[in-house]
Amino acid sequence: MIVLVDGPSGSGKTTLATRLGILLRLPVIHMDDFYPGWSGLAAGSDIIAASVLKTTDPGYYRWDWANDRAGEWVPVPPGAKIIEGAGAVTAETLRAASISDHQVAAIMLTGEATTRYRRAMQRDPYYEPYWEMWAEQEKRHYAVQSQGLGDLVPTLRIDTTGLDAGQVVRRAYDFITYYVE
Repeated sequence: MIVLVDGPSGSGKTTLATRLGILLRLPVIHMDDFYPGWSGLAAGSDIIAASVLKTTDPGYYRWDWANDRAGEWVPVPPGAKIIEGAGAVTAETLRAASISDHQVAAIMLTGEATTRYRRAMQRDPYYEPYWEMWAEQEKRHYAVQSQGLGDLVPTLRIDTTGLDAGQVVRRAYDFITYYVE
């Protein structure tokens, strides 16, 4: 199975994907490892489709944030996996995932902006100067995504505002085990 977890900053993608990876015994690929800089959300989506989900020699170049350039090649295990990050679900990533012999599911997280901002700043206070810039890229991504992509694969949408991580994980796990496994 290939699970794509998408949502804006602070919505809980990393926490959800990490916990699902443990429960489902799947490797988790974090887009934060290969976004090409702070203006790279769309390029990160392209990397998933072109490299991470390739059927032969899948992987990506880890982004060297300190030097603002691509770093070493990171091979990705072929087969089932979870990929999380803003931009994980696009028409191209869904097509690339569907080429595999695995079932594909998408999980879309949302949340109230002030809650997401608080979570993001608690996680990484150095993110603050980039919040608005990244939010604009997210807005463009979700405007395109809202045009029916969820019809291509089973898709779960969760508003994480007011939910604890355990509640989000339970909903996602139930969805995956019902629709995918």
